[in-house]
Amino acid sequence: MIEEKGTRIAKVLARVGLCSRREAERWIESGRVSVEGMILSTPAYRVKLNDKISVDGRVIPLEESPRLWKYQSQKGY
Repeated sequence: MIEEKGTRIAKVLARVGLCSRREAERWIESGRVSVEGMILSTPAYRVKLNDKISVDGRVIPLEESPRLWKYQSQKGY
């Protein structure tokens, strides 16, 4: 999920299922997101795999949860 050179913080927050990328950008601008204890002011920040990300003081897990899609179509389609 997180690339070796780093991944933008908004993308990481969206991938773990907390919010959309645009919503993550609003959270960052309002001071709700911190990395390693430093409150972010711009969504251009890139996080590394070992960085500790917090939203509203709560540490978020960086492991992406598995996704499952179930499709059902009518008979004959």
